[in-house]
Amino acid sequence: MYTQWKQLSLGRQESGAREIERLPAAAALGFNVDIKVKNFGHFQASIIDFNAESLAVDVTALSDLGKLASHIEGITITHGTREIRSIEKPHVKIRKDDGQWKLIVFLNPSERKTAERRHTRITTRENFKPFLWIADPFHLSRIVNFQVENFNVDGLQLKTSLSNKHIIVGSMLENCQLLLPGIGVLTVNLVVGNAFSKDKHLFFGCLFQSINKQALEMLAQYAIIGGGNLPPHLSQRKELLMAAGLITRSLSKPCTIKAVETCQELEQILDVRFAAYKAAAKTPPGATSEMMEDEYDASSIIYCAKYGSDVIATMRVNISKSDGQKFPFEKYFGSCESLGIARHNSCEISRLAILPEFQGSDLFIGFVKITVQMLVKLHLNTMFCVATNKLAPMYQRIGAERMSDPVRHPVLIDESLSLYRIKTSSFLTGSNMEFEVWKKISEEAISHLIYHGFLKS
Repeated sequence: MYTQWKQLSLGRQESGAREIERLPAAAALGFNVDIKVKNFGHFQASIIDFNAESLAVDVTALSDLGKLASHIEGITITHGTREIRSIEKPHVKIRKDDGQWKLIVFLNPSERKTAERRHTRITTRENFKPFLWIADPFHLSRIVNFQVENFNVDGLQLKTSLSNKHIIVGSMLENCQLLLPGIGVLTVNLVVGNAFSKDKHLFFGCLFQSINKQALEMLAQYAIIGGGNLPPHLSQRKELLMAAGLITRSLSKPCTIKAVETCQELEQILDVRFAAYKAAAKTPPGATSEMMEDEYDASSIIYCAKYGSDVIATMRVNISKSDGQKFPFEKYFGSCESLGIARHNSCEISRLAILPEFQGSDLFIGFVKITVQMLVKLHLNTMFCVATNKLAPMYQRIGAERMSDPVRHPVLIDESLSLYRIKTSSFLTGSNMEFEVWKKISEEAISHLIYHGFLKS
């Protein structure tokens, strides 16, 4: 843990930073300081004054004061029965004030270079910052509030009032309530790793204690919509999230799935396709997001999943409205006529693309839900899709049946493509799929269709 202490610190106080006012011994009720001195043993020292980043103790009773600092092997600070901070080879100074010898113990760890930090920090956006509150660890009847300035997988940097200077480095902050705007509230446990003052405020660098996967996913989701230093396009954000040690595979808040309506949404669609296909090694060398548009887009309904104002996934539905319009699958498997497919009663879903950080979520199910409604409203009997061997189980779970021999994938080595079909009736009756899958996909869609008069109950 020691190697992580400085990861959330801004370094030494900047010029002009205000020194943290020191509290008298009366404010240190319950604190004990044990000093381990070489060839002397343990010495219980009384606190003279202190603040978040250092404390002064009375060592007048110790002899040989000139060599004391070099003989101190460790210092342990406790509050009641709980250990707050244990420091080996501490950074100390000794001085004499009014006949009393003071040992100044600096609680912040030694400085570490920025390059030594393992994970990048994500700053929080102004007017959209997370807040954290907790029962004061030393005055339980009091609530302490913090604002989160930046974070990563290791912990948070918190900003608070200088009135909280009694919370010293090493303090445990347990059962903290962390509010992530737009995402939700989670409970975290922290330990204060460092402290400094700036612009009349106190800052704490805190490390997470046994944070769970769900909490980390919620932090990643907040970063996507509330991070202050993230690139403007979602497709560029994966590397920064990964550098911060964060990745999200599920959505704690529902996103909106809708048909693309604006040029800006179409541009985002192409960015999402490029990011997803590049991550799956499906793009040729030199490919760009502009190359993700093809001749089938113009005759398709293109859907997008929006998380806030950002597009995070897309899928299109190809419909053949005239004899001259072909489906994308005909490029690999032959014409509808040669396959015995009724062109005007069918559609094809294609160009499914989900940003890597959201893959594994329920976005695919969301697209299928809206497609079921479209199939009924447009009186289409069959939905087709082309799937790789890797993705085939995902389509088979929703009732897809293979109807072709596999063909070689045009880009991926040792991968093939197969043509699958799903009857609209399968979505309505649940044939060829497990009940739980049918319920997840079709129950809501059927209720919507009955309500709007497209189906009879």
